[in-house]
This record gives sequence, structure tokens and C-alpha cells, in this order.
Amino acid sequence: MEQNLLINKDVAVKLCNSIELVYNSASELKSIKEEDYDSISEHLDAIANFFKIKDKLGVLLMSYFINRRLVKGKPYITLNELMNAFECKLVDSILIHEQLENFRKAKMLVSTKKPYGKKEEIEYSLSQTTLNSVLKGDAEILLDKKEVSFTAFLNLFHNVIYDNELDDDDVATELTSLMDEFEQLEEIKYLKGERLCPEELTILLFTVARQSIFGDTKVTLERIFRVAINDNFSRYYYQNDIIEKRSPLIANDLLEFAPDEFMNSLQITEKTFKALNLAEKKSAKQFTTGSDLVKLIMPDKIKFQEGMVYEDSLNINFLDQLISEEGYIKAIKRLEEEKVETKQIVAILYGRSGLGKSQTIRNLAAKYNRPILQVNLSQVKDAFVGNTEKNVEECFKIYNKAVKHFEHYKTIDGVKVGPYSSPIFFLDEIDSLIPQRSSTGEGSSVGNMYSNMVGIFLTELERVNGIVLLASNLPGAIDTSFHRRINFKFEFGSFSKKNQVRTLELYFKDFTHEILEEVASNADLTPGNIVNIRKAYVLESIFKEFKSEEDKKTILSDLVGRELILQKSNRNPIGFLQ
Repeated sequence: MEQNLLINKDVAVKLCNSIELVYNSASELKSIKEEDYDSISEHLDAIANFFKIKDKLGVLLMSYFINRRLVKGKPYITLNELMNAFECKLVDSILIHEQLENFRKAKMLVSTKKPYGKKEEIEYSLSQTTLNSVLKGDAEILLDKKEVSFTAFLNLFHNVIYDNELDDDDVATELTSLMDEFEQLEEIKYLKGERLCPEELTILLFTVARQSIFGDTKVTLERIFRVAINDNFSRYYYQNDIIEKRSPLIANDLLEFAPDEFMNSLQITEKTFKALNLAEKKSAKQFTTGSDLVKLIMPDKIKFQEGMVYEDSLNINFLDQLISEEGYIKAIKRLEEEKVETKQIVAILYGRSGLGKSQTIRNLAAKYNRPILQVNLSQVKDAFVGNTEKNVEECFKIYNKAVKHFEHYKTIDGVKVGPYSSPIFFLDEIDSLIPQRSSTGEGSSVGNMYSNMVGIFLTELERVNGIVLLASNLPGAIDTSFHRRINFKFEFGSFSKKNQVRTLELYFKDFTHEILEEVASNADLTPGNIVNIRKAYVLESIFKEFKSEEDKKTILSDLVGRELILQKSNRNPIGFLQ
């Protein structure tokens, strides 16, 4: 097994080297002509063989996508960007668009489209499968390009009907193709058995997708017929058919009118819910914390920060696997097998400020669609005796309530699988809430209050089921009895010069590597410092014109010095000296 991993790693390194070489050559040549790349044909062939790509244009495009994603951190690319990169004419853009569509149909790329957009405004990005195959150096991953589940089918279907360029006939063709592709699923067999016409099937699937994936409690007729049916006559015919209850969708108890909506909205019936093995998708609008002690942050409201750079020693990949949907379900199942009373994961991220602890937790929540319940420590602490302890208990009650609301299970092949969508309980600066208690048990009234509060916190923590993530700049200040309750510890230690340069390159793409390397060599920067410096640089550029590379270097060095001024210990004090 270890030997295979080494071989795959070697393949991944060689593949990435070839991709970088092809990308750099394409950037210089700005050409899509095969003969212009004869000198690096060996590398083109290596990439083509790995991805099973026959056309050299496809190799150039795939190299462009991978390099932009892994090196530049850019997930989405448009047709216009590719045309500009290769200085293409209209006839070339047609060839590029055809190649992109081939990649999309092969599940190597995924696409999103802006409302009322044109071909040039379609955004393409690497599929996770393609990205995994490159990073792991394993071409076999590409052989299984799709997740064979009804949820995957609904997501693909949803993309089809939101494609503005498809008319009703095209949608029907794509839908038939999807039904054949997923024909082994019991849900698809059930839908085929209902013998609905393509328009009726589209209406049913759109309603199912909106409720089971996106959490809509009901779907308006206006929206259904605006999105799912393109032809005006068909809209009028099928809408009347539903309203007058002649449609098999209503007659066969597949859909029903939402109560108190005056026949304006539809929802799936209990029969459909059970027949398609749907898991209830609960809406965030139905849940509120009801308190200032805890803030609810939904994953779609989190700004995912691309290009986070970590030290190798941090082992952040393990935390990523642990919080992932599949990893967490496996962890809970193993805890159940071991007959552990509480099914929980408790992890702490610690280290000096500015290294990305809080942003890492937000990124994980966004990546795996997990709501965050973040404790507001300033509200928890209370000057009145007994109130702080009550507030701690209330925080855990709110989280337990959120777990019941957001968690859900699915029935797959007759087996109950889950939990899905478990929320994260996040306590930042945990050292200020759980300070060291007196070893003698004696102290001031404030000390006794903190001692009681720590005891209550530890008791409540042992009872909670879910994901508890903590962050601290001062782990040594945390009460020692709390240490054994933490399953995993991740130290955000020093930030190496190499990673400082990599992070600077993410934020200052218009600077040369040599300048950024020089800046990093003269300073000790954290990711937080670099983000602040970038903001300051953008603001400076509004009022100043940088005419040369030397000007840019001077202002960047000045901003770095200003950012780090408070960290210097040899500053002269301001004020009167004794």
C-alpha cells in the first residue's frame, strides 16, 4: 500500500511539472497551434495519456485550468479569459467552447451560468474528481467520474433546466440521457414506472430538487413554469392541467398544493417523499438561537478564503477529513460500535494570532455545508453572581437545539445513514472562558465564580453530541482538567519563510517572486499581517501612482514596517520619562 502511494506521488509530481511547463509555454506563445509546441511534445503526450485526451487543444486547456487552480488559486474561468490568454479569433473560440463542453459532459469540468448570460459568461471550473486525480497522481479516479446517487442526479438535472440555451426538446433529451445514466437507482426505476410525459417529469423533479436539496418548503407555480417549461403554450396547458387537478402529478398523489396558498404553490407528498428516499432538508429560516449568547452563521454566508497556506507539520488534512461529511459519519459510526456514550469530536486550534485559526474553521464549515454556532464570550461573562454559569448552560442548550434542527439521516439501500449537516459549536479565545483554577480550591469570590463556571462547562461538554471546535492564542492559560476533554490538538506554530512568500504571492500577483522573497526575508509575517498589508496597499494605490517596480517595492516595504511596528520590543516609550 505504501509503495503504491509513493508511486502515485511520483506520478503527481511529474504530471504537475509537465502541466506547469505546458502552461508557461502557452503563456509565452499565446497559440493553440499544435506545431508551435513540438519542442515539448513529450510533456503534451504525458498529460494527454493521463487524462485520455486525444486533441492537443484539450491538453492546453486542461493545463491552463489546473495551473490557474493550483498555482494562482483561481477556481472559475470563462471562455473570454481563455480567448484572451491564447489571443484567439472567433473561429478558435468555437473550437475552445466545443472542447470545454466535451470536458463538462465527461464530468472533468463543471459549469455555472450567470442569469441571462451568453456563452462567454459561462464560468467553468475543475471538478473535484479531476482535481483529486491530479493531486493523488491516480488516473483511475477519473474512471468513476460521477457519484451514483439520487442527490447527484437531482443536482445534474437542476443544472440542465437552468441552462438558458436549452429549449424544451433539448431539456427532454438531456433528461432522458440522465435517466438512462442513473437507471440502476431505485428512485429512477420508480419515476419511470409513473410513466409521466417529459414536461410532467420535469415539473416533478424541479419541485423535488428545490425541496430536498435547497430546503424550499414549497415552490410557486410561477417559478416552476418560468424555469422548468420554456414553451409558452406548454406553460399554459400544464399549469391549467394542474390547477384543474387533471394532471397525473396531482391525481397520482405525487405533488399537492401547499396549504393556505390558494393553489399558487406545490410541494411533494408523503408518498413521493418515501418513494424517493428523501431526507428532509431543513431551512435556516426555521431556526434562530433566540439569544445574544450564540450567533448562528450559515455556510452560504461565510466567505471562503481561497489559497490558505499551512505548514506541513500542522497535519490540517486530518482535520479536513474529520469534519468532512463522509469522515464525520465514519467517526460517529465507530464511536457507536465502541459503545461510547457521547458521539462528539472536540478539537482545538492553537497558536499565535494571525495564523488563520478562525478562518480555517470558517473554511471547513463552508466547504462541508455546516452551520456554525459561535459563542459570544463577551455576553457569556456576567458580573452578577450565578449569571455566567447560567449563560454557559444556555449556550449548550442552544447548540443541542441546533443539532436536532439541522442534523438529518438518509435511508440508502434500506440502511439509515448519517448524521448529515451536523453544525459546528465554535468557541474562539477559549482560554478566556476556561482559565486555570486555583490548585488549593481557595481564592477570591471572582476566582470561585470562575471555578464554578469551569466545572459547569466541563460537565456540559461531556454531555454534548456533535462537533466542538476551539481556538486559542494562549493554550497554557486553559485549565488543565480541560485538556483531557480535547480529542485533537492542532498547533499553528511558526510560519516559515517559504510559506510567507507563497502567501505574499497569492495577494500580490503583480510583484515578482524576487521582490516578495526579499520582503519576507526582512520580516516575520503571519497570514493575518499579509491580509492587512494587502488592504493598506489597495488603499494607498487609490491616491498614489506607482510608476516603477522600485516604487512598488518601496511602498510595500514601508507597509510591512508599519504593520509590524507594534510587535517591536525596542520602541521608545511615548510620554514623560522618570
